[in-house]
Amino acid sequence: KRRKTAELRKLNTIEELTYATQMNLRSTGQLDASKIIKDVTSTSPTRAFKYRTAFTSEVEKTLSDDAALSVLVEYKFSKRTYQGIRKVAKENNCNLYPSYNNVLKAKKHCYPPRTNITITESRAEVKLQALLDHTVERIL
Repeated sequence: KRRKTAELRKLNTIEELTYATQMNLRSTGQLDASKIIKDVTSTSPTRAFKYRTAFTSEVEKTLSDDAALSVLVEYKFSKRTYQGIRKVAKENNCNLYPSYNNVLKAKKHCYPPRTNITITESRAEVKLQALLDHTVERIL
């Protein structure tokens, strides 16, 4: 490819080559690629580096509601502690923790339906079959 394009590169400037590339991309319907070529070559010298690093950088991940619940329970976080850690993380542009309300919803999904739970003054009872069904449902 270098040998084939050596003549073109020798006879034309960078601006002419990039413009020709843009027009060729536009003619084939690749408008976004054409705009990127223009943006990378015609603006600041560091723009190409910024594009490359943004393209190769990892996307920030957020914990699932269940994973956040696991962290909350395992480390015995109070509501205030969890919200404080989440706030500090968000202030530092880290969206790792879901909202506390989402964690509470995940916690409610861990229990069998209320209709299968009986609570009196002296005891609490959960139907065994309901508990097994719920456990299997959560696993699968």
